[in-house]
Amino acid sequence: KRQKRKEMRREREQKQYDTDMAKIKARKKPTFSDGKTLESARLLPYDFQGDLDDYIIEEQ
Repeated sequence: KRQKRKEMRREREQKQYDTDMAKIKARKKPTFSDGKTLESARLLPYDFQGDLDDYIIEEQ
């Protein structure tokens, strides 16, 4: 019984992870096509830093 719950939790976490990664990819994609500079491209990762932090907090 315990094993089953663990599997379900891992599945849910995996789904959450996939969703987060999809969000990050979607946000990162337009960087250069928008004609932005390398500087703003370097700043971009900070936009979703908070999302990852939320995810880590949820895990605990």
